[in-house]
Amino acid sequence: MILLVERVYDTVWPWVLPGGIIEADESPLGACRREIREELGIDPIIEHLAAIDWVPPRPPKTAGNMYLFTGHLPAQARIRLDPAELSAWTWVTPAAAQPGQNPPSLLLGATQFLLANYSDHPLIQFYPALTGQAAPTGDPCPTLREFVLAHREQITKIVATRLVQPNEPARSAYRYPALLTAQRLGGRPLALIEIGPSAGLTLVPTDTPTTTAPAPCTASPPRHWS
Repeated sequence: MILLVERVYDTVWPWVLPGGIIEADESPLGACRREIREELGIDPIIEHLAAIDWVPPRPPKTAGNMYLFTGHLPAQARIRLDPAELSAWTWVTPAAAQPGQNPPSLLLGATQFLLANYSDHPLIQFYPALTGQAAPTGDPCPTLREFVLAHREQITKIVATRLVQPNEPARSAYRYPALLTAQRLGGRPLALIEIGPSAGLTLVPTDTPTTTAPAPCTASPPRHWS
């Protein structure tokens, strides 16, 4: 289980892990214990340092390191929030994706799968594949967050039981020979420009190591949500 807290001063991404900034002459472990004590009113039992990650600069904030600790609450502990910083707390269970599956792709796939049944929800306007119309230029993040939170149980079940197949390596395997053949037949350099989330892959197909050999051309059957 993971404990999340709601920050009163952030209306875009209010739900976060409890924590804060390391003060001068303070260790990361000491800062973790102090922040939990100040925000939740308890003395946590810290078990492990789970991860260290670099956080890029976001003006006016500078770059820094983030330390993530795991632990648990003492028996009979009672959470008392600092009302100047936090307005709520909740326990959540991470949605466990099946081995080899990409959780972000599953989340977005599950969202669109559910959204097809909610034609009156404002989020659907950002899905041209569902509306047949161009998406607006506004920021979809607040609406997406509201939809995901409102359908958290359904999305969690989909993420844990369904599959997506972005299949980047397989796409490179057939695109590279096809592009190479087209270049040879045309007798001049070939340029391919793709607009979308896969552009980083298809603009540089030769960066993916590829070995080809004579073989029948086959295709795997498509996977569906049903």
